[in-house]
Amino acid sequence: MIGTARGLAILSGALKPGTGGADAARRRRMVRDWTEPLRVANAHLLGPAVYASLLHGDALAELPVEVRRYLGYLYRENARRNATLRRQALEMLDHLGKHGVEAMLLKGCGTLLGKLHRGAGVRMLRDIDVMIKPQDLPNALDALHALGYRVDQRFPAGHHAHAELRRPHDPAALDLHVELVDPKHVLGAEEVWARSERHEHDGVTWRAPCPTDFVFHNILHAQVHFLGDFYRGVLDLHQLYDLAVAMHRFGPAVDWSFIEARLRAHRLHRPLQTYLLAARHFFNAPWPLAARPGAISRIYLAQCLAGLLAPQIPQAMAPLGNLRGALAWHRMRNLYGEGIPLLGLRAIHAWHFVRKSRARVIARRVFRTH
Repeated sequence: MIGTARGLAILSGALKPGTGGADAARRRRMVRDWTEPLRVANAHLLGPAVYASLLHGDALAELPVEVRRYLGYLYRENARRNATLRRQALEMLDHLGKHGVEAMLLKGCGTLLGKLHRGAGVRMLRDIDVMIKPQDLPNALDALHALGYRVDQRFPAGHHAHAELRRPHDPAALDLHVELVDPKHVLGAEEVWARSERHEHDGVTWRAPCPTDFVFHNILHAQVHFLGDFYRGVLDLHQLYDLAVAMHRFGPAVDWSFIEARLRAHRLHRPLQTYLLAARHFFNAPWPLAARPGAISRIYLAQCLAGLLAPQIPQAMAPLGNLRGALAWHRMRNLYGEGIPLLGLRAIHAWHFVRKSRARVIARRVFRTH
């Protein structure tokens, strides 16, 4: 049976045509056992993308018949689901617009309506991420309530999202954002709105992040936001594939000097370099930065690759990673400013958290993995 390393290599080769890379699948024409590549693809929600990429690379015929049928089934069923999600999103956008609320689509649904990928069934979506301006919250909630949505989960003040809303029989919830990510000091909604682009379909309009902000958001969401995959040595190939496709499609429209300078100012250049090294490793993405990747970023990539091969590694590293992410330089400086040395800031922040939190809450935060 093919091992995980070989399975990752086969999956990587199969996905490269979808990112503008060489048709590496042809170099694996003799592979008959797809058990492990399919397991990894399913774990990272990439099964439909594999089908579309091999179709684009004219390599589907090289697959075993049962694998080709399985991937085709995944793609077609996901395309049907995405068609429903598309109608749901357009209805939501139209209703918000009639209530005077301008909305911006983010992440997966943004790629779906923005047609980032070749084929309606490529991208698998968990929910619909939509961002509005904070002053429009009352009107937005009224509009969504009139459509039958109800708040399923309300997020605390300061969270990047206001609430998750659901409607009976819909395939996905709405994640109603007011910011793109929790570390809004790195990339704030106000500046993204100012650079956003207008889209329209059958009279329905919405905003989308410009190519630079789309890529920037992808990097922050994958590496720094919430659990912070960079700090835990985790690599989400689903998000990484979106990045590689966006790099190929947008090309010079992405202002990498802006992204690099902003992240370096917040001492986040290593998460950036590690993520781009991963995109180059798996999808032959070009290196877009002025600075070459440092040795430490290469070490972090090796840790991520080890975590893909042995998931128990990032699980064991989760407590340390959670602490590193919570006490990261950019968070401490944003909270407390420049007047105190970093170690002092971390000690102060940890003391405040421990003092006001119960032991159960502390343990949950330190040991969480999802």
